[in-house]
Amino acid sequence: EAREQVRGWFNLLMIASIIGFDKIPFKNVYSHGMLTDVEGVKMSKSIGNVISPYEIMDKYGADALRLYFSQTNAGEDISFSWKELEVKKRNLMILWNTSNYLLEYSKSQKIDPTKLSKNLEIEERYILSRLNTTIKKVTELYEFYELDKIPKEIENLFLDLSRNYMQYTREKIHKNPELVLSTIYKVLFETIKMLSTVSPFITEKIFLELKKEFNLSGDSIAMLKWSKYNKSLINKELEEEINFADQIIQAGLAAREKIKTGVRWQLPSITVVSNSEE
Repeated sequence: EAREQVRGWFNLLMIASIIGFDKIPFKNVYSHGMLTDVEGVKMSKSIGNVISPYEIMDKYGADALRLYFSQTNAGEDISFSWKELEVKKRNLMILWNTSNYLLEYSKSQKIDPTKLSKNLEIEERYILSRLNTTIKKVTELYEFYELDKIPKEIENLFLDLSRNYMQYTREKIHKNPELVLSTIYKVLFETIKMLSTVSPFITEKIFLELKKEFNLSGDSIAMLKWSKYNKSLINKELEEEINFADQIIQAGLAAREKIKTGVRWQLPSITVVSNSEE
């Protein structure tokens, strides 16, 4: 019933615009369904289960709110969850901390990371492949209006940058800081350009901080050209191999936790059991 009401209003707006201005008011409309609480009950003032967006923004910020609601399929109802919103806020803080890490380390080492090194090693080839795969995927999703799938693709990329690449290179950064910092900068910069369409405030703040420190051009992240992927840097086989390695690492950590043995304690052996031949 609610969807029929919305459709009726859109039709009325379309007719009024054509008659009054001889113009089509919009070419495409993207709308979610009803907003429900955790139990799936429609939010209503009469029921008293309405949550104000201002309450959410005061607690988690507008960007977390936008990131959370941007992952809703067109036409589907949204079951609101405070826990999921908390995850979005925490993930955006990971992005913010990655930016601070880059700025502080570059400043302390007096390194300009804006020029990417050409002598890439396996860790760099992996994360740059992830970057270009994501740019390609996000561009295609935008072209076909699959907007609900876009935030997760970008989110997974900057989480991989922080949780994987930056973990893999904790020792390397002392030996080759130019390579590591330039890679972090490249991935971070391209990430915030894509994410600015979803979470504009944190991405604009990060951009302005990078601009100030590294003398970048451009007045706003929103004014920069959309990124183009580099096909030659995409290595799906390497991405899959790193993904397998990460699964083994996570399984090993879970096994250690189960037997209450910390990572500092060396194990005589680990046996990996999997149904996957790879």
